[in-house]
Amino acid sequence: MNIAVNGRFRRQQMSGVQRYASEIVSRLGMGARLVSPESRASTGMRGHLWEQLLLPVRTRGELLWSPGNTGPIAKRDQVVTVHDVATFDRPECFTPSFARFYQWLLPRLLPRVRAIICVSAFTRSRLLQLFPINPASTMVIHPGLAPDFRRPTEASMLAQLAEFSLTPGYLLCLASYEPRKNQQRLLDAWASLASRLGTRLVLAGHSGRAQVFAPSHLQPGNNVRSLGHVSESVLPSLYAGAKAFAFPSLYEGFGMPPLEAMACGTPVIASQHPAVREALGDAACYCDPENIASIASAIAKVFDSASLRQELAEQGLERVRLFDWDRAAAQTRDILTRAA
Repeated sequence: MNIAVNGRFRRQQMSGVQRYASEIVSRLGMGARLVSPESRASTGMRGHLWEQLLLPVRTRGELLWSPGNTGPIAKRDQVVTVHDVATFDRPECFTPSFARFYQWLLPRLLPRVRAIICVSAFTRSRLLQLFPINPASTMVIHPGLAPDFRRPTEASMLAQLAEFSLTPGYLLCLASYEPRKNQQRLLDAWASLASRLGTRLVLAGHSGRAQVFAPSHLQPGNNVRSLGHVSESVLPSLYAGAKAFAFPSLYEGFGMPPLEAMACGTPVIASQHPAVREALGDAACYCDPENIASIASAIAKVFDSASLRQELAEQGLERVRLFDWDRAAAQTRDILTRAA
């Protein structure tokens, strides 16, 4: 059986799911055929209709790999990658229509397919709790980490930071601006610390799509700089220039940005959410993401201790060695071969 790849991700804004799909597909081989929608049929309801109605026809007689949480219900010869079940666990973070669609789709899709790849053991455990799925059909494959994420030279870092009028020593948070990422509690925590710490909080990331995410009305306050969307080419410098990286997310399926920060030698302050702990191990300083005082305490703890920052930076560099895109692609290839 030949293998086709659901290429809907190619028409979507780059974020964690799209990066995962792109990295694996680029290494997959196997003569896999990428099947993508036309640009006018790539997003919103048009994208769903293309996926549910046209994609099964275009992949008849082939095994389909759908790498982005969704897939056509009519296609049994399919492997689906599930990144999270946030629409079940945190529906309030999404528009009601978006949450309802996924709550309708996943119970009908996942029990029918040949195999399910989960990006974390946490996501796998939630799938088994939520849906009537054979545990033997589910596998955990952690994402990898691109080699581009490493500490740049001092001169390169300073030159790129200067383009944003930044100097090293800030607290960085990189995440899309949407409720699940919890930036407002981070801002509230920062308000109690900024004057004492004498530096800025820098926010970076694109705005969450209005048709997907519930509104997130951030109130930045003083000593906060919002950069908006930044290109991937400057991310290593942004990470490396930070005194620490904050990731107070309320819910994740895995959590790539803190690993990217670790790869650039930056100590990480992170949510104690189970999937985030699974990714970061003992290499981060954790906080309760729903408690502003806990977030503030973790930031102060890291900023006030040079020895802790050094320890976290060293542990982070060791931790990121566990995550490799070539290994993830090889494991994915093995599952697809067996399913086909």
